[in-house]
Amino acid sequence: MLREQPSEFIQKLAQVRSMPQEFGTSEESQDDKFKRERRSTEKRDAARILRMEVLLDNAKCARVMVLALEENPKISVEDLQNLLAQQVEVIHPEVAATFAAELVTTSQRVQETIAELKIESSKKRQGMAMLLYHRLLIEGLRKPNKGEMSLPKGEVRLGGTYPLAVQLDVIDDADYQALTEERVVRVTKPADIKQARGFNKQSPKKDSLAEMFRELAGNNVDFPVIVVCPGRTEPGDRITRRHEQGHSQHTIFEKVLEAKGKKFIWGEPEWDGGVSNAKLEKLWNEDESKARNSIYWIQIQQKATACAKREFFADAAAGQGNLLDASSMNSLQYNAYDYFKALGINPKSNLHKALRQEYLQTLESAAEQFSDVVKGYYALGLGERAELMVWVGAQIPLDQWSRQFAGANFQLEANRLRRIARFYSAGLEDDDETEKERRKDLINNMISEMKTQQDKPLIPILDRYEKKFNIPEDFH
Repeated sequence: MLREQPSEFIQKLAQVRSMPQEFGTSEESQDDKFKRERRSTEKRDAARILRMEVLLDNAKCARVMVLALEENPKISVEDLQNLLAQQVEVIHPEVAATFAAELVTTSQRVQETIAELKIESSKKRQGMAMLLYHRLLIEGLRKPNKGEMSLPKGEVRLGGTYPLAVQLDVIDDADYQALTEERVVRVTKPADIKQARGFNKQSPKKDSLAEMFRELAGNNVDFPVIVVCPGRTEPGDRITRRHEQGHSQHTIFEKVLEAKGKKFIWGEPEWDGGVSNAKLEKLWNEDESKARNSIYWIQIQQKATACAKREFFADAAAGQGNLLDASSMNSLQYNAYDYFKALGINPKSNLHKALRQEYLQTLESAAEQFSDVVKGYYALGLGERAELMVWVGAQIPLDQWSRQFAGANFQLEANRLRRIARFYSAGLEDDDETEKERRKDLINNMISEMKTQQDKPLIPILDRYEKKFNIPEDFH
């Protein structure tokens, strides 16, 4: 089981809190001012390192547990927590314990659903996939029309084992469309109708977040399900399936952070639809400047960016290898869904145009920030750290990434890593063979050490090796 909050972290936290918060006076000398500013810098840097530790620890906890559950869907809560305690410091044991319990509970419900389908299949002498399709069509997703009662016309099959959702492949497009009402309007439609598509429905009994754009009408389907309509290529099908699985993972993580009241949550406000829309539209018609600075403008932007961030993390889960090569970056730079139309804003209005323009600017800025930080880690082969940044970002509202990544030292860390990589590369052109070997040994030792600490702040390691490299202050 998970132990209490680590004593070492408690001591670090107490130390940071004990550092004085000092303010200057008009009478202080230049020497006193210098000393005060140095103490303030020390406190700020210590707080940033601590913030990094918390974000990375939560990220590592989530990643370790998801991978463990995918490897062993029948793992118990106790075994999952014990495995986690062996690999991670676990700064927030109550959050980790809740996440472990939610993962295992979800996996158990998936296993129960499969068992129920097997029993029903035996009794009715009907395939499990066909039974699941009918259950989704009639009981849960939306009220079918008369013509749809005879569906499916094409093949349906179970989509393979996944611990966080029952998976169903629906081959025929009309059969797939009968299961879903697309409430979020796409701005761009796939050129090929046979491009793989899918949706993810979390159990209403488990999902208190009620994801607005993945919530389908009805509450009778009490298990998480992923439905995929395969396309023409196997790689595309695999990516779509992994995308929906990513939604399953991050929905649970999001729910746990919200439930535990952490400050670093998804950043999605409540939105009462028509009432807020009417107030925002009224303000826009009266004074565009006031509308842009109103709480209604801020809330609808946060609602849209929260949804966009879900798509980013689902795409990141679907990506293979380098995150920067994944479609996740495209989902940030230009999200294909029109959330403002889904929220009731007239798509032909100037208000809609202005909202979406600011929204796309936010996505572009977030994409640039994320890719810039991740590039710093890839520069020295720290792939695990790059992948952890996905879970780090999950703890921060998307419109705060620029400020938070800088405020928690991730940007500084990535910049310093790139600087060392450039200095090492420049040294390869040096005629001094001894210096070349010295730098080679240093970089190899540093990378080896960092690879064992990818879930920890790397700045202490950077501090030591920058001195050993003797990097000139004016080297950039």
